[in-house]
Order: sequence, then structure tokens, then C-alpha cells
Amino acid sequence: MSVRDDPFWEFERSGWERASAFYEEAWSGATRAFCEPLLDAAGASSGTRLLDVACGPGYVAGAALDRGAQVVGLDVAEGMVALARERFPAAEFLIGDAHALPFPDDAVDAVTMSFGIHHVTDPELVFREAARVLRSGATYAFTSWAAAPDHVPIAIAEKVVTPLAVATDLPPGPDFFRFSDESECNEVLPRSGFAESSVSFETVRASWRIPNAAHLFDAQLDGGVRVGALLRAQSPERQERIRDAMLEETRRYETTDGSCVLPIAAHVISARVR
Repeated sequence: MSVRDDPFWEFERSGWERASAFYEEAWSGATRAFCEPLLDAAGASSGTRLLDVACGPGYVAGAALDRGAQVVGLDVAEGMVALARERFPAAEFLIGDAHALPFPDDAVDAVTMSFGIHHVTDPELVFREAARVLRSGATYAFTSWAAAPDHVPIAIAEKVVTPLAVATDLPPGPDFFRFSDESECNEVLPRSGFAESSVSFETVRASWRIPNAAHLFDAQLDGGVRVGALLRAQSPERQERIRDAMLEETRRYETTDGSCVLPIAAHVISARVR
């Protein structure tokens, strides 16, 4: 069965298509904090032929351009590709699927994936595709969000949304935190074509300043896929209860000017092709 026949694949594709209109305002401050560590892990520098998979609005691609890399970005959501093309015209952006990269073998010097691993149907196939298009000895690097309590937005969602939301019928997908586990990365990546001794797992911490306490709820509602779909499925009364509870938790990180500074963390994982 093709991954495109899996309801989760279409759920994520259509979800990010919808979220593309809200993504930059919702999440850019969080995801951009990890662009440079991701590119460092991939060894991106001047002249590197880099493929950024699940490129979203192109933040990693733009940072790679600043390093002098030759960049192609790829995303399954047309809206995301349109945003990336508008913001970073010096890079090439394609609509495509991480499970079936439209490139020949040994085509690039580095592959990156910024938090895309959370949203694919078959992570092992995604890893094998990355290994296939990389030249021998080249590096694949991806990021995976850390779990609570290290990543506060996830900790707040688990504390508030999980107990208050009424369960709804969403397509089941892979474990969101599967590759936030170092031992899982050490086991799966070598099976996917990467050298066992080359696997690196680093935790990077940052701070995400949001304009106000309501921003986190709004980001999840409008710019999220799994949590966003769950929130939008709630009754107006229950959604308001969740919003109030999330605001209460987020205000714990409020500063004197009304903004909130949330501790965030992600794992940067990399490995070289055998």
C-alpha cells in the first residue's frame, strides 16, 4: 500500500496546507531557533548541495543560502512551497513527498529536515530516501521536539488539552516522540543506510518569546495540525475552557511587557551515509 493511501498522510498534507496561512505568525519564532544547529549538524557550507525536506516556509533553506549553499527545498503542502518561493527566491522549491524524493541516487551533499519527522507516515522510508539521494559519506540531519518538561509548549498542551478535550476521531499516526529517544535513533538510522558509529544526538535549548499569553493557544488552533484538529473539533464552550486553562499556564512565563518567554528544546540528530 502506498503511503498516500494512508489516511494519516492525507491528514498531515491537508493539515499543513491549511496551516500555511498561519504558520509564520504562529511558529516561526520557535522553529527558526534551531535552523543554525541543524545546518551545523549537516555540515552545510559554501558550495554544499543541500536538500531541505519538509521545508515549510523555507527558514532552513534561507539560512543555508546565507552560508553559500546551493539549496533545493521540498514540501508536500503547496501553500508552504508558495511561501518559501516568495521569501527565498534564490533557492529552488518543489512540491514533493519525503517518502519518494524526486531525485536520483547520490544527488546531494546534505539533507536536512526541520521537525518534519513528526508528520510522516513511514519514518523509516523517509530515512531510506534521504540516504539514497545522499552521496557516499554525506550527512543527514533532522530535528525532533523534546518532550515535556524540557519543551514548555508541549508540557502545557499535555497538562491542559489532553485532560480537557473530548476525544475525536483523528487518523492514527506514528508516535510523535519516537525519534526524541536517542536509543531509537541509534537503532533505526543504521537500518536505514547510515553508519552506526556516525549517529549523533544533541539536545539544544532556546527561548521562544511570544507576544502575549493567548499566542500559544491561537498558534495551536490555527497553525497546528494534530492539536489544532482536536481543538477545532471541540464545542465552543469546551474550546473556551481549554483556552482559559492554557492562558493560565502560559501566563506563568509572562514578563513585565506582557510577552511570555517559553523555554523550548529540540534534539538535533545526524548520521552519515555508509
